[in-house]
Amino acid sequence: MKTIILKENKINIASEHFLADYLISLGISPEKTNSFIYGPQEIDKDNPYDLDNMELALITLYDKIKSGASIFIQVDSDVDGFTSSAIFYSYFKERYPNLDITWRLQNGKEHGVFVDTIPEKCKVVIIPDAGSMQMKEQEQLKNAGKTVIILDHHSVTNYETIENVVLVNNQSSKRFTNKYLSGAGVVYLFIEAYDKKYFDGSKHSFYLDLAALGIVSDMMDTRTLGNNYIIQKGLKQINNKMFQELLIKRAYSIQDVAAPTKIDIAFYIAPIINGLIRSGSQEEKELLFSAMLDNNNRELIEEEYRGKKRIETIYEKAARIASNAKSRQDAAKKRSSAFLAQKIQSEGLDSNQIIVVKLENNESSKVSANITGLSAMDLVKTYNKPALVLRETQIDGKTLFCGSGRSKDFNNLKSFLGFIRESNKAEYAEGHGNAFGAWFTEEGLKDFIQYANEKLVNADFNNEIIEIDYWFNDYINTKMLEEFGAGKHLYGAGIPQPKFAFTFDLNPSNLRSMGKDGNTMKITHSGIDFIMFNAEKPLRQLKNLPMAKITIIGRSQINEYMGRSNVQVVIDDIDYDDIQRPIMKKLEDLI
Repeated sequence: MKTIILKENKINIASEHFLADYLISLGISPEKTNSFIYGPQEIDKDNPYDLDNMELALITLYDKIKSGASIFIQVDSDVDGFTSSAIFYSYFKERYPNLDITWRLQNGKEHGVFVDTIPEKCKVVIIPDAGSMQMKEQEQLKNAGKTVIILDHHSVTNYETIENVVLVNNQSSKRFTNKYLSGAGVVYLFIEAYDKKYFDGSKHSFYLDLAALGIVSDMMDTRTLGNNYIIQKGLKQINNKMFQELLIKRAYSIQDVAAPTKIDIAFYIAPIINGLIRSGSQEEKELLFSAMLDNNNRELIEEEYRGKKRIETIYEKAARIASNAKSRQDAAKKRSSAFLAQKIQSEGLDSNQIIVVKLENNESSKVSANITGLSAMDLVKTYNKPALVLRETQIDGKTLFCGSGRSKDFNNLKSFLGFIRESNKAEYAEGHGNAFGAWFTEEGLKDFIQYANEKLVNADFNNEIIEIDYWFNDYINTKMLEEFGAGKHLYGAGIPQPKFAFTFDLNPSNLRSMGKDGNTMKITHSGIDFIMFNAEKPLRQLKNLPMAKITIIGRSQINEYMGRSNVQVVIDDIDYDDIQRPIMKKLEDLI
């Protein structure tokens, strides 16, 4: 069942400034809407010195570099981790070409630093995008005579200052108001402050593109002025050659590879990098990261492929390998999903209010540890319930079930992580509200399932709520659709692209199939083209109806073709029936 809800702060049809009013409804101050619509101002930037310990971190690193100390960077295993470390390494190698600086990638999806992997010669340890709560490791590094600088954005609780450890973290900094900055953003502010303190301030802005990539990929809220500044500036100047090549690799999906949008990054670039991190070999991951660091590599790589010579740049090879790794990941996810579906059915796990799959030791190989979170998300989509995928793990001689939790914004359950924490049944639960890691004892997991079934006994996850920003029944305001279609650079985490409902009688003469396979549907109404891809079923059914009343849920966009542009609506959902029977209802019609 699907129910359409018209948002309380629905769009005002009489507005003269639709985009500005929409941003205000999302909590952006009226005087700052122009910074989002037309471009950010210098005054919007976050102040690096509002981050606690920034001055100490700058002085500490400067003194160590001047003394000739070797530096080690622990690269975290996601896009934000890769970009954070790439910004740090590339900037300091540019400023100090002879600097002895090495790095290490994780073998899997681990996070944080591993003390025994740090070369003895390295006296300075840099941990971007991780490490804030690794108190044990920080103590060990101090005892080993290392200086540690942490540049992080993750939650900090009960932190104790340790000698020779400098923590720069936006979450623990009271004066720093942007709590949605990612690790790449924190590192960017660090090099900005360093560049201005010790040099002429001319180099740091070159790395805005990598900072934007990290912030968007980590799904940080983009309503903050500081994030908006980095993202809009960064995505209009793609300087990094590896970033450029990834965009070219997905050019068939991205309208403008020279100026991609936040949606382009989230849907087409971040998944490729994450796919390689999860499913690529160590050699493949190192190739991609090395290419991200070296913007001046002109070497051509010659290889034999299926009897033919293939010549590529390092960037082309890394982009190809990353794309292939994403394909392997997708195939592995498909196999894992089939196994999980069979297990859920045979054990009746879908009878619980939350899908919890517990993998015993002999089953762990069926679901790769690197795609546990992706597999959990697939279960959310399949069963329309929150999901946990856990595997039997030995930690300090204790048997635990560890893995990932995923959910979506269910009306009954806004934060799955918060729900688990409130239960007090988990040994560990950290991350984002609906994407996190969790550990349970066997007894604790059993108690949690019972707790969830009792607390959510009346929750109806099968009633899918579709929130819309406006419902057009008769008159369609083309100006509104054009203005929101032109605002594509705005949309991302925290600023969702507005959704609209349209209800009207469909004349079969206004319906046609398009595309190479004829499975793209186009409906023309009131001068607006409504487009739906992979629409075999609605095409088949609507063609057989002499007349139908339809309700479309969609998003407006500007279609540019052969120098001409026009507004069109991309269909996300469609409901239809013959003219005599009711269709999808507004919420107020159901109560």
